[in-house]
Amino acid sequence: MADTRDIISLTEAKAAVNIDVGNTSYDTELAAFITGVSRRIDTLCGYVVRRTITDETHYCGAASFIDVRHTPISSVTTVTEYDQDGTSLVLTAESVSSKPTDAYLVDITLERPFRIYRRSEGGMYTFPAGGSVVLTYVVGRYANTAGVDELFKRAAAIMFSHLWRREQGVGSQTFGPIDDVGLGIPAFAVPRAVIELLAEELKPAGIA
Repeated sequence: MADTRDIISLTEAKAAVNIDVGNTSYDTELAAFITGVSRRIDTLCGYVVRRTITDETHYCGAASFIDVRHTPISSVTTVTEYDQDGTSLVLTAESVSSKPTDAYLVDITLERPFRIYRRSEGGMYTFPAGGSVVLTYVVGRYANTAGVDELFKRAAAIMFSHLWRREQGVGSQTFGPIDDVGLGIPAFAVPRAVIELLAEELKPAGIA
């Protein structure tokens, strides 16, 4: 069963390892490999296919911003702050034409948006000291598997083929040397070619 958050489809995976699309003998195992590869690339780069993060809670110390736990932000559904007494306040998105008193703003200047600022009437403000902020937001680059950019699809196909061929005992050097010198990434999971393809998409150190 395909996962809606997979980077490549079952048909694309079969093409990568030369399995006829009509051959369904390995479909369950193939699907598991596809999802595993997709999750690994999500870990390396931030989410590729969009999904909703619900009720993510942050505890505040009078900070003016929050760094979300998943990236990149596609859109924000709700930002609700709670003071020390548990009183809630739903914040409104700030825009070019609207500068609410109780507002938030996503920092779209970041390469992979992950920071939400507390704003008031167009200026910086702070979340309540000793309170909390609860977020619901959409994270990821593309709406669905079909819409994923070819760069990510190619990287996923290479990793999938590497793992599948290794599992089947066909060898693991199809795409060149598999090493992890200086990368801190398990060589058995991520071929060097994948790292090179996704070099500009890899998450900076310290970013979830």
